[in-house]
Amino acid sequence: MRNLLIIGAGGHGRVVADVAAQTQKYEKIVFCDDDLTEEHIRKLSYPILCTTGEAMQHCEIYEFFVAIGDNETRKRFMQKCHGARFATIVHPSVIRGTNVYIGEGTVVMAGAVVNNGCVI
Repeated sequence: MRNLLIIGAGGHGRVVADVAAQTQKYEKIVFCDDDLTEEHIRKLSYPILCTTGEAMQHCEIYEFFVAIGDNETRKRFMQKCHGARFATIVHPSVIRGTNVYIGEGTVVMAGAVVNNGCVI
């Protein structure tokens, strides 16, 4: 089993955590987030391990999934993650055709159909 560190504990991060749990591939799922307020933490099903500035300290133990909502911020963060392994998370209900490639850092949500020859 593997460990997963989800960067960003907002709405998208919480959905990614739920999908990851459904795969039953992860022994431990944790968040990395800069909002450490009690109100924010109460919304989470998994603990916050660290802030974004501390994430790379955990790259040998955890696969990363960057769930930061803002595209530019997400891109900048991923460019700093040299040496990190990025998770590919596919919900068990996904229908996948033949010759499908789903790359690192991708999440495919419940009920999706990924047809023959797709590259994501």
